[in-house]
Amino acid sequence: MDGQPLILTTLRAELPRLVALLKEQDDPGRNAAARRVCLAFGFIDPRGHPRQAGCLNALRTLDAKKHIKLPPGQAGAPTPKPRLLDAPVPKAKNVPNTAREVQDLKIIRVKSRQDRAIWNTLMDQEHPRGTAIFAGAQVKYLIHSVHGYLCAVVYRLT
Repeated sequence: MDGQPLILTTLRAELPRLVALLKEQDDPGRNAAARRVCLAFGFIDPRGHPRQAGCLNALRTLDAKKHIKLPPGQAGAPTPKPRLLDAPVPKAKNVPNTAREVQDLKIIRVKSRQDRAIWNTLMDQEHPRGTAIFAGAQVKYLIHSVHGYLCAVVYRLT
């Protein structure tokens, strides 16, 4: 959860302060505005980072309801695409019906660029929605055996 409902409630209660803060901003970008608001209002996560995504969502809501005026968004800004392998990940072969029979089962924490590309490619190939850039802190794993890659898993930390 990005804390957006609490952020929105707080910002609605502090509209005059918010409007003044946005007027004195040097950088006209929306992300810069969200970061500045996070720091001014103390919207910080447990790790000490600004809750920028939730704050930006709350600011967009207030802008849509004409409570504030945000700078225009970047029209046509490219959406980042996950890095994929040049070729599909080969399908696992001769996978037994029970986990006990799987040979040399390994759980690989995705850390390297190559492992990330394998993980992204598996998601792109196998997940109904394909792959995407995930928001928030997460840990990714590959499950591998002598049969090949069996799956890709993500655990969201926040």
